[in-house]
Amino acid sequence: MTLRFKVQDEDTAKKIILTPEPGISTEQRWENESEWLKEYLFRFVDADPQATFVDFGCGIGRASKVLHELSSELEVFGIESSFEMRDLARKYNPSYMFHLLPDFCGLFDDEVDFAMALYALQHVHGGELQKTIDNLHRVLRPGGNLFIINMKRRAVPQNTFYEIEAQKHGTLNEVIHHIATKDSKGAWYDDGLNVMEMLKEKFGDPTMVEPDHKLVGEFTRKHHDFVIFRK
Repeated sequence: MTLRFKVQDEDTAKKIILTPEPGISTEQRWENESEWLKEYLFRFVDADPQATFVDFGCGIGRASKVLHELSSELEVFGIESSFEMRDLARKYNPSYMFHLLPDFCGLFDDEVDFAMALYALQHVHGGELQKTIDNLHRVLRPGGNLFIINMKRRAVPQNTFYEIEAQKHGTLNEVIHHIATKDSKGAWYDDGLNVMEMLKEKFGDPTMVEPDHKLVGEFTRKHHDFVIFRK
């Protein structure tokens, strides 16, 4: 069963989406990585300002908002399983071209030009991972691109850990602070699945993406893969 945070506010959601890293706060990561994302995605939006995008695991719509800052004519489907995240996303990115979905069911085969999953597949439970990759391939048109940022190891949410920590620390904000600043090994587990190999089996070999060292922190660059696949 996938853990779905019942977030109540934007600040809490941000801390889940981009956790603090050594020497870098969530707010700094949010600002810097969004700036880099805009620079990187510009080439794809510039090639087709009316393209259709899928943002899997969109959270409150950070990447989707970046896309609409580049072109208000893009059609963006944000897929997010958390009702609370989707509710916050409607406020964070109020564009009428931003469509929020709980899963892939509303999308047709070969419908989208560009798909992305940023810091998302690393958290998808094993029973859902292959289905998610299959759906990303299904909805992407031939010749379309899939942009991935993914942790080099698996980090599947451990539901029981959060239940115990919630009893100890009270609010979700306090739990997030605790696991971000202290030993959080119990918060996640590695089920041994190799996301990159599963993606390669479906899409073939990817092209490596080099993030801007001034905007994307050393810890993030070291522990994550930045790649783009082509269908």
